[in-house]
Amino acid sequence: MLAPVHRGRGDPTYRRTDGGAVWRAATTPDGAATTVVHRRPDGTIVMRAWGPGAAWSLDGLPALMGADDKPDEFVAHHRLVADAHRRMAGLRFGATRRVWDQLFPAILEQKVTGVEARRSWRELVRRFGDLAPGPAPEGMHVPPTPAQTRAVPDWEWHKA
Repeated sequence: MLAPVHRGRGDPTYRRTDGGAVWRAATTPDGAATTVVHRRPDGTIVMRAWGPGAAWSLDGLPALMGADDKPDEFVAHHRLVADAHRRMAGLRFGATRRVWDQLFPAILEQKVTGVEARRSWRELVRRFGDLAPGPAPEGMHVPPTPAQTRAVPDWEWHKA
């Protein structure tokens, strides 16, 4: 469910453990947050969160897991889309509720090749984002906020 928010190997905002837990560092309206999400053996999804944005992140768990999807209201306007929808009836799309955290790396991906974009993303997050709050795995960072991004000098963009 969370794979689409991760930007390649070494993404400093995302870690997946051998046990299947997913760690994320993100910005929220309340400040930075680190979350860890895992599935219990009974199928229950559990999230823990740290930082000023912890409560906001926890409130968003249902949306992140796709609970806001309304598959009965979906209308496919093309045969291939209708076929895919039928084959993957249980598919849900999670919503992070944070456009900026997804938009920033997507813009980089429009400007250069995927490999270059992911390298730039890693570099920009490590240099201009904050360390992830709480007991995050080593090296995790929160993406730069819009204000932090605006403060990056032109020459630093070219270095990344």
